[in-house]
Amino acid sequence: MFRHHSYNFTIYFMRNLILIVVLFCFGCTATQDYTYFNKNNEYHYLAVYIDKNGDTITHEKMILKPLGRPWLPQPWLQTAIKYTYNTDTIGFKNYVDPDIWWHEKNQKYYFKKGKVRVSEKEITGAFSKRGAFYMHPPRINQYRMLFYSAHPMVPFAALNDSASHLVQKHLNVIGMGGRYIQHYTITPFQDTVINNTLVKVWSVCAISGGDFNEYHESLKIYDSTLDAVFTKEYGFVKLHYTFENGIKIQFDLEKVVYL
Repeated sequence: MFRHHSYNFTIYFMRNLILIVVLFCFGCTATQDYTYFNKNNEYHYLAVYIDKNGDTITHEKMILKPLGRPWLPQPWLQTAIKYTYNTDTIGFKNYVDPDIWWHEKNQKYYFKKGKVRVSEKEITGAFSKRGAFYMHPPRINQYRMLFYSAHPMVPFAALNDSASHLVQKHLNVIGMGGRYIQHYTITPFQDTVINNTLVKVWSVCAISGGDFNEYHESLKIYDSTLDAVFTKEYGFVKLHYTFENGIKIQFDLEKVVYL
């Protein structure tokens, strides 16, 4: 009797173990990244910052490089990506941060150090799993404002040939007194040649604004719209931000380099 029950328990255990392994493997397959975040890829963008008067302050190259390792603040979800900047420090001297506190901080640094405060690189996170493609935008130097704008994001379910999809996402902003609200409209667009390849593209239009504006009146300067183009093969090939005060920040993919 004891042997019979032991035999049945062993069979039961093995069946469940096999089931767990199968489900685990399926889960790993289902959450694999697109080749976009392959560490052997580099994405070269033309980056432009235009001030509220319509003057082009900086016109530079920016490289997005997946690093092939988890992003430490969220290692279970996001992979690490690196932005490398080639900022013209002469042009950057004309950059005026729209937030007075940040502008004064930059000015103090300049008069103390005799040079502008410019970072050459930034490491942040991204993913293409759990039903969506997402990455943090550049958020340092003259691109600091983009932390509060609509982040590059598309749900995979919206990437089809049907009519426009409206998606609303909330981003909790610590210490700001509320959430940042991002509305995305995703629409199929005509096929386009990108990186010498004919690919299907989607137009992504987003509007961002936060209910914390009720607590921080000055933060209304960060409300913006995003006009973007997305492909499954190359991610976001266009990211054009326009802020309510007239500032424009634009990224356009020039080429993909396979290392």
